[in-house]
Amino acid sequence: MWICIVDFIFPFWWFRICLKASGILVIFAASILCLHIASLNPSDKLSWEALVKQYKAFYLLGEIQGKRVLEKLPKMMEMCSELQETILLEILQGNADTIYGREKNFSNIKSVKDFKSLHSLTTYKDYELYMSKVLKDEPNILFKEPVLHIGISSGTSGKNKHFPINSKLASAAVGALYLRTFKRRATNQELKRILAIKYKPNVKYTPNGTSIAPLSYVSVPHQPFYVSPECVFDITDERSALYVHAVLGMADREIICIDGLMASFVYSFFKEIETKWREMCDDIERGEITTGLKIEEELRREINSYLVPDPARAEEVREACCLGPDRLVRRIWPHCVAVSMISTGGFTAHTNSLKATFLRDVIVHSPSHGASEGLVGLAISDNVNEALYSLLPNLNFMEFIPEEVLEDEQPETVLLHQLERGRSYEVVLTTRCGLYRYRLGDVIKIVDFYKGCPQYEFCYRIGQMLNVSWEKTPESVFYSTLVKTLAKLQQYTLEDYTATESLNLEAYSEYNTAKTKHYVLFIEVKENVTLSLPERKRFDEVLRQEFELYDSLRANGSIDEMKLVQIHKGGFGHLKEHILEGFGSLQFKMPRVLRKQDQLDVLLQNAIKD
Repeated sequence: MWICIVDFIFPFWWFRICLKASGILVIFAASILCLHIASLNPSDKLSWEALVKQYKAFYLLGEIQGKRVLEKLPKMMEMCSELQETILLEILQGNADTIYGREKNFSNIKSVKDFKSLHSLTTYKDYELYMSKVLKDEPNILFKEPVLHIGISSGTSGKNKHFPINSKLASAAVGALYLRTFKRRATNQELKRILAIKYKPNVKYTPNGTSIAPLSYVSVPHQPFYVSPECVFDITDERSALYVHAVLGMADREIICIDGLMASFVYSFFKEIETKWREMCDDIERGEITTGLKIEEELRREINSYLVPDPARAEEVREACCLGPDRLVRRIWPHCVAVSMISTGGFTAHTNSLKATFLRDVIVHSPSHGASEGLVGLAISDNVNEALYSLLPNLNFMEFIPEEVLEDEQPETVLLHQLERGRSYEVVLTTRCGLYRYRLGDVIKIVDFYKGCPQYEFCYRIGQMLNVSWEKTPESVFYSTLVKTLAKLQQYTLEDYTATESLNLEAYSEYNTAKTKHYVLFIEVKENVTLSLPERKRFDEVLRQEFELYDSLRANGSIDEMKLVQIHKGGFGHLKEHILEGFGSLQFKMPRVLRKQDQLDVLLQNAIKD
């Protein structure tokens, strides 16, 4: 009976018509899709798999899904207080039965007010015992989910810290926003290959095999539209990896973007090109990588399978490199519109050096602000000229400590919807990966609002401030002093710098001759010239003009004149190698305030004697 009814309502001829119509629609949709892909000037070097995945990432996920998320942000910010409390309670209730959750009575916390009154602000010291258990593969310590990876900090400002990661590190919505901004700022609306620069750091493992490595290594999986094949990402020697990435990259004229994670790493990449471009061009001409690198022969043969002899391209690159570093990216890769890298905070010096030479006329896209502890903000506006990040209400539960009370051990915090334009705050995170009311140490300044979300600029890290009295000179002020002083002197270009307080150099009488406490500035310039004594004094003069509090303490004799120690060329490279012994440089940040004795020893061994 039912069969008869179905046949009556949907006769076979009607079914065939519907089937044909649906087939026509599928063909029509596929044709439109192919026409759109063809309009995006795709590279001939992209395989069909790479083409489809890149289109899916940047257009279907980034442009379409990212736009939807962006349009929801104003409404989300209107409900920011409720949304943030929902996120907090989801985190606490989900982890109430963990070792940490039971100890902190998560089950008794029913609101943001409860959380702030019952759970104190924390630092890494509060987690060391729990992290030791995580490193032994003990489950259910800080969160219920399985530990997928253990991130490790670079230790540039102290000893290495460990942070367990689970599958809830970032949501699909956050990923869509990231892809949307990347596509709009860094791809010029074209489908071409991306030169992603990466290598394998020293990866360790827990007894049960959980990897321990910088988060930057595991958070960016290889993609088929990258220039370098996946095997290159397994090279463990940094300089060899940079060399191979450069050869493979320069062999492709149509690269659209360079993705280098952090400015310091991109700087190392271009310095490698600057010193070895002749050998690299020879490799492109022959179609094989030189044998002088620290890579296995089997791996070298695999890499060579991706190269073909190309004398014409080699000669083109030679001509570009012969003209020097200025605008080098645009000469080697005419289609390249952007370099994606973290460019703010401790990376500012390297960023400005790159923008003045290799990256001139190229967009610098700084995609996000975060740390091993977690993601803080994303760049989400279409303005390519700003290095601002937005605080998203659906990312983590966030609190903020006003700059005026940073010195307090347990200061009152404000919430995301209470932030004010023009004020500075330290970020406090409660994450899905086991950190609760964690003082990140990053100080940000709210400068605007975009789609209702606070936009901010990174100011400085607590601990990376010079302080011999009570003045606390911020990193940003100190760097501004360097830039303005060198501009006045005209003939010098900054290579790198750091500083310390005279108290840390008491063992070195030749560098600690003043009777009162003072700053000591270590500086390396690109030129083979030694700064004169009057030139060295200019740095202190400009710092007094830049920072009123410092000037007043200099005037009343509380602080003596800043001393400058010039470092031989390559000296900061030796310091970097010393800091990174046994650790990769993917997320290396040169400390802008140096207080560890062994690191000061390395610099002073490379000092130019007066």
